[in-house]
Amino acid sequence: MENLVTSASSDKTLTTEYLRNANALLALLHGKSDSVCRFFDKEIIVDINQLDSLNSLILEKLSLHNVSTITTSIDVSLIDKRTLSYKAWEDFKKENFNAINSATKSIFIQWDFFAEFKNYKVPQRHTLNVRITSGLQPSDMFKVLLNGALDERDDFDLQCCTTVCKVDFINNALAEELLNVVQRWTELCESACSEKGHIRPFLFKYRSGLANFVEVCAIFSFCTVIAIIVKLLIYYHLIDFQVENTACLLIFLIPLATISEKVGRFFGKIIYSELSDLMDTHIFRISLGDSKQAQKITEKSHYRKSAGVFAFNIATSIILPFVFFLLGR
Repeated sequence: MENLVTSASSDKTLTTEYLRNANALLALLHGKSDSVCRFFDKEIIVDINQLDSLNSLILEKLSLHNVSTITTSIDVSLIDKRTLSYKAWEDFKKENFNAINSATKSIFIQWDFFAEFKNYKVPQRHTLNVRITSGLQPSDMFKVLLNGALDERDDFDLQCCTTVCKVDFINNALAEELLNVVQRWTELCESACSEKGHIRPFLFKYRSGLANFVEVCAIFSFCTVIAIIVKLLIYYHLIDFQVENTACLLIFLIPLATISEKVGRFFGKIIYSELSDLMDTHIFRISLGDSKQAQKITEKSHYRKSAGVFAFNIATSIILPFVFFLLGR
């Protein structure tokens, strides 16, 4: 019995030793993998030439390291829920996007390669993922937070993020260099906001304040109209200020207050809704559908109605008080 216990103990010790040796060998051959993700909040214009420039910058950076077996894959997601997949950059460049009548929703590019480092006996696998989309979904941010791969230095507006870069790496220095390459590329790309001029960004930024101002003007104008009507009724002796009539008038004014609030909110919503569309943009210029989508947004993105509503409310809020004070003089 004692021999069996000793034998089992020896086998357990040998197994533990084998596991330690295996882990040491695995660590020597393959380092511990980690990942980092960075968001870029510049809305950029993306076409084939810009994507080709990004690929060239990545390959140029990798050429400075001892890298082998670089594979590139591209997935183009369209608005009609189709996905075009390419296993090589050359296949992507050969595609006739002018024949595609659907707009691009997002583009996912992956560079997969093995890099050699003196601390490891075999080449280590690294993966660079770049996702470009017209509008980052909250689910994308949630996945990154769950993975804990967010770059702590990032300070961004989620609504403006169009480019997400993730690196699965062994060597931290190489991962940082690749992130910086993508960042430099986004900085070189044309900003989608540059197509909007200076007036549209200003109106979009202060759309809430402008809507509230118009709402107040509309309520003031409505109340002034009621005051003019009451003054005319008194002027033509259609009502007098007896206690009973005054009480009825005050009761009548209660629903009018609610109506005036709804009128003001109606005009405010017109302003806010139209100005909210001013900065809508389609960042892709790849397929025929992208050109049509960009043209459609341009035609929709205007502020003529808002300008008319704004001018009307300003004019009425100025003219009606003069009318009120001039009556009966």
